[in-house]
This record gives sequence, C-alpha cells and structure tokens, in this order.
Amino acid sequence: MATSTPCRLAISVILLCCFSLLPLAHARLLLSDKNTLNDSKAFSIKGGDGAGGGRGFGVSISHGGHDISIGIGGGFGGGAGTTRGGGASVGGGAGGGVGIDVGHGGVDVGIGGGGGAAVNGGGVHAGGGGGGGVGVHIGHGGVSISTGGGGGAGGGESAGSSGGGFGGGNGVGRAGNAVGGGGGSGSVIGSSGSGGGSGVGSTSSAIGGGSGSGGGQG
Repeated sequence: MATSTPCRLAISVILLCCFSLLPLAHARLLLSDKNTLNDSKAFSIKGGDGAGGGRGFGVSISHGGHDISIGIGGGFGGGAGTTRGGGASVGGGAGGGVGIDVGHGGVDVGIGGGGGAAVNGGGVHAGGGGGGGVGVHIGHGGVSISTGGGGGAGGGESAGSSGGGFGGGNGVGRAGNAVGGGGGSGSVIGSSGSGGGSGVGSTSSAIGGGSGSGGGQG
C-alpha cells in the first residue's frame, strides 16, 4: 500500500531535522554496517573564581530494507564556585533524547528530557528539577500523541556557614519501539558547584546518547 502524502511529508520533515543536527554537533558520519556516529566536545563556562563544564552528543542510524531507525541523545552540565563567604555558587545540568522509528506502519517518535539546578549564596540554599516526555505516532490512521513520564526533586539545607543545595529531574517519552529520555542534576556544597546531564534516544535497532558534567570551586 502506498504511503499517504501527509505521512511522506512528516517522514521527510523528521529526517531533515535529524540530519541537520549533525553539522551543528561537529560530528562525522562513520560509514560502518550500522552507520553509527558519536561525538563529544568539551567547553568551559566562566563564573566566580572557578568554573567548568562539559557536554556530549551521540547519534546512531540503522536501516534495514524500508525501515530506518535513528537514536539521538545528548547532555551537558556545569558548575561555578565562588570564594567562601562571597557571592553565590551554582550547579546544574540537563539532558534529552529522541528516538525515531520509520517503518511500514508509520513513524514513531519518542522524546524525553529533564534537568536540575542548585544555588547556594546570600543565605539561600535551594535546588530544584523536573522532566517530561512525549510519544508521537504518525500512521495511516492519523496522528496520536501520548505524554510520557517525568519527575524531579530538590532541596537545600544550611550547614553552618557553608550550606548546600541539590536538584535533579528526568523524563521519558515512548511511542512504539521509539524511546527518548534524559535527565540532569545540580549540586552545591559551600563554595563549590557541580552538575551533570545525559540523554539517550533508542529504537529497536539504533541507540545514541551522550553526557557531560563539570564543576567549579572557589
């Protein structure tokens, strides 16, 4: 049975968006049996007297016959610290993933992500996080959307003059064999802050992911 025009258009748009991400990630396509791609870069952020950060990004593409599976995932995290007794220390991270499965039955897309952050300074010791996901199926019968799961938590406490905070969250989205998920967290203890994040996108035959973390101390 021929694929309908709306379904063809949806498939073309999704694939175009995915392939347009590759040069932005400074990635290179590895022409192997599974056509896998993984790339990781480091970066730094400046804040206070100490800072650091990192990020990761990965893509996996697999095709067999008329079926195409794509997994995309990435995350980043960082933190900055100030000298003890001055300014604020912060930490945070986030991650997300996308899974795309294109087959005879249509297109399944799963998207999920989450993040968290924390801050300590000026008598404030706090943190928080959250996440969520969504699943989308595009088939001959139309489009169906389902919400995914997610959650987050955070808090802070005062420990003498140091104090601290923490926060984190994650989310997952599913549609058929396509799954996307990610999460992140941040923490602060005294004059140091740190954070991390990761994300994974997967299907029945492809998986891509990346993670990053960093911290700084005053």
